[in-house]
Amino acid sequence: SPASLLRAKSLSRSVLRIALDVEATVAANREQAAQLAKQERERLAATAQARIHEHLRAIKVDEDRIVGSDDATKQAQSCLRAVQHARYAFFASKQVCERRLELRADRPPKAHGRSLAPDDTPQDALRAQHQALCAARQALLVFEEQAKGLLRDLEGVREHLARDAALRRLAAETDRAWIISLNSIPLASTSHAPPPAPPSPPPDLDPVAAEAHCRRVSELEAWVTSLKAEALAEVHCLKERAAKATARVEDALMHSVYEKDDVGKRLKAEAKEVDSTITHAERSMYATRKNLQRGDAVGQSKVAALEALIGDLRQTRQDLQEDINTKAALLGIDERCRKVTAAMAAEKRPGARVATPVAAMTAATMAAPAASPANVFGAAARFQFGPPGQAFSPAAGRPRAGGQDAVLAKTATAWLKPMGVGKAASF
Repeated sequence: SPASLLRAKSLSRSVLRIALDVEATVAANREQAAQLAKQERERLAATAQARIHEHLRAIKVDEDRIVGSDDATKQAQSCLRAVQHARYAFFASKQVCERRLELRADRPPKAHGRSLAPDDTPQDALRAQHQALCAARQALLVFEEQAKGLLRDLEGVREHLARDAALRRLAAETDRAWIISLNSIPLASTSHAPPPAPPSPPPDLDPVAAEAHCRRVSELEAWVTSLKAEALAEVHCLKERAAKATARVEDALMHSVYEKDDVGKRLKAEAKEVDSTITHAERSMYATRKNLQRGDAVGQSKVAALEALIGDLRQTRQDLQEDINTKAALLGIDERCRKVTAAMAAEKRPGARVATPVAAMTAATMAAPAASPANVFGAAARFQFGPPGQAFSPAAGRPRAGGQDAVLAKTATAWLKPMGVGKAASF
């Protein structure tokens, strides 16, 4: 019927309109879901990009601090090398000083109640130099320990910073990979299912500790700069003190050598004069005894007094010879001290210190009778006039020209000719 047709057409139009409305609603909902998924994806990607930028910024800070720690390490190593080189130089000077003190320890001891080798200026200068070098060595060792401690701290902080930078690079690469995987997912899929969760940061990553290590590096850099300036200034000051102490030692040794040489020459001149006096006194006493009359008590007493004076003069001559030998030994020791070098001082010697050739020569010289004119004239006097306390016998007369007497006379003449006595020494 017509009514049925109209109702069917109306229902058809209603169904079509409703279907179109449903399709429009579904499409609008799909579009809205896609838009929301896109916004969420963009938000997650922006958050990941922010994390990446933060990681890159922190990595840049870590790298700057690592470069600073490397520069500070180079400065600390330079300071350590300068201090060590100065300590090695002071050690060489200390070895030279100790070798000189060892040589001067072999000086002759006290004899006849007087000091033949007192603690003179070179000895005091050497002791002062040794004390200065030991103090400088201790001061440099303190600087070395401080520099080594700073190097250990810098190495530890650098290791932590490098680890933090590596962890942040890993986290940044992980975020980049996650962003790529997120963008590769179709929006239609994300509208029905939630996007993948962002990656979690590495468990060992500690931003607070990284900032503390950065501040620590800045502090260590300031300490290294201060230590280097202080150490270099102290090394310069210690070098000046060591140079002054070395100059004092060299000057004292030079003056000591010149002084001992001058004293030795004066002692030898005095010994020659004493020998000449003994020669003339013995000839005078011999002539007086030869012309002395029997029963002349006054003459005999004068001859006895002259003989006693000659004995005292011989003892004085012996003391002079001992002083000459001592001065010669001391002069040789000081000359050897002046010639000591760092290479000579570094030579290995036996563990137990033995007597040096100078000490052996000095001991042998002091123990053996000196081959001097006094000894020759002493032997001649004992041969002519007999041992002390024995009266002179005119019957003995002058020594004969042959045999042992001639040899003794020739020996005495040979000793006296270089001293300017000349024919006065001939018998």
